[in-house]
Amino acid sequence: MPQLMEAVIDQKIIAAEAQAAAITVTPEELQQAADRLRRQHQLLGAEETFVWLLLHQMSIEDLEGMARFTWLADKLVRNSLENLRTMPSGSS
Repeated sequence: MPQLMEAVIDQKIIAAEAQAAAITVTPEELQQAADRLRRQHQLLGAEETFVWLLLHQMSIEDLEGMARFTWLADKLVRNSLENLRTMPSGSS
């Protein structure tokens, strides 16, 4: 249960930070993120994806949410790194 609470807190923090930075996920990015998740879990077709979702008691909406969160977190990290690179020397 503590891991679940930690994951929920992480998601809330990332969502709030992304919103504050005006970072969004486009439909195309969501598709790329979902494709990446399917490859990571070796879900090569609809049948494999459906079975995997059943085994993990997830819906397609859950998978999309997972993909959206992953992509959003990646974009937030890239945005933060870019901001650090463009920050003038001596600034904090």
